[in-house]
Amino acid sequence: MMFVLLSVAFQAEAQKLITRTATASFYSKAKLEDISAENKQVTMLINTATQAVAVKVPIRSFEFEKALMEEHFNENYLESEKYSEATFSGKISESTPVDWKKDGTYEVNVEGKLTLHGVAKSITEKATITIKGETISVTCKFRVKLADYGIKNDKLENIAEEIDIRINGELKPL
Repeated sequence: MMFVLLSVAFQAEAQKLITRTATASFYSKAKLEDISAENKQVTMLINTATQAVAVKVPIRSFEFEKALMEEHFNENYLESEKYSEATFSGKISESTPVDWKKDGTYEVNVEGKLTLHGVAKSITEKATITIKGETISVTCKFRVKLADYGIKNDKLENIAEEIDIRINGELKPL
């Protein structure tokens, strides 16, 4: 639904950039063992005219080193049957402008709503945008506090209270 609304908001003459193969990964350093997973089915959209950004992460597409970790992630923590995706909808801050017509690397702030586990929170995070011809690369690293999104940790603390998240995407004109 968010993507339909965002697509309608995009102006016909605006430059729209997209990828459906961005990567989301996370890392949890915990007492018993470290946990990491990667998802290569992330959709990312950017409207260069409005600076709007949208990201959709299908939760069940995370791949783990161990099948049991994946099962616990989907059933016990993220409840992916009920909350099938995480989304971000926001925009690049006006205080960190990007010249979309000029090759270069831009450090930007992205502001918006991150929805995870059915909970939406306003966030502001740093991202790096690299422009090279018609290819736009985006990288963002940030931390998520599980309790902020209603994700309960077990008494054994098998996962960290804060998780390191990384999003990478290479976008092309739509």
